[in-house]
Amino acid sequence: MALKTLHETWLRESTRVVLGEKQQQSFTVLLDCLMDTQGKMNVTAVKTADGVVLRHFADSLSLCDIPALQEAKTVADIGCGGGIPGLAIKIALPHMQITMIDSTEKKLRFVSRCAAQMGLQGVKVAAGRAEELSAPSQRMREAFDVVIARAVASLDMLDELCLPFVKKGGVFLAMKGPKVFDEVKSAQSGIAKLGGGNTGNYACQTSAFSGANA
Repeated sequence: MALKTLHETWLRESTRVVLGEKQQQSFTVLLDCLMDTQGKMNVTAVKTADGVVLRHFADSLSLCDIPALQEAKTVADIGCGGGIPGLAIKIALPHMQITMIDSTEKKLRFVSRCAAQMGLQGVKVAAGRAEELSAPSQRMREAFDVVIARAVASLDMLDELCLPFVKKGGVFLAMKGPKVFDEVKSAQSGIAKLGGGNTGNYACQTSAFSGANA
């Protein structure tokens, strides 16, 4: 299923990162992978190609204009599900090493298969509960320049799950909807207890999300 001209426009307008022909081809492959799962595997509730491109791809790409993500060498996507936003970000910013983390191995096998079909290098998967994988004795604790999470829990819960993965001086990006400002306010004390530093809100074309420095 080739990307429509409208799809290409949505992707182009969602980020200042220039997407080359190879990256456009990768998004076509990822779209095919996600559409092929309809009725077979619960990796997305979005059922149409237009919806996948706009609500998943374009939304994910909106993060790519953040300097911390552009400069990151190691990134983790917590609760990655079917690979969004992590795979979309990896397509746009191929220099990074990204670890896709989820508790469901079936979804991670899907993510690995998609990455292989796109020819993406530097994509790892890790199966398990976030709180266990980031325990003090685990190698992924404080291991990533940037940690991202999209629509998996309230911000106060996400902080507990995600901040332990962030290196000192790194950034946690939580993709959120219009209620993000209230969530940030209620999560401030928890962020401080977990060693988080400054918080900030970034408004994007397709979503709003918050960032916290470790």
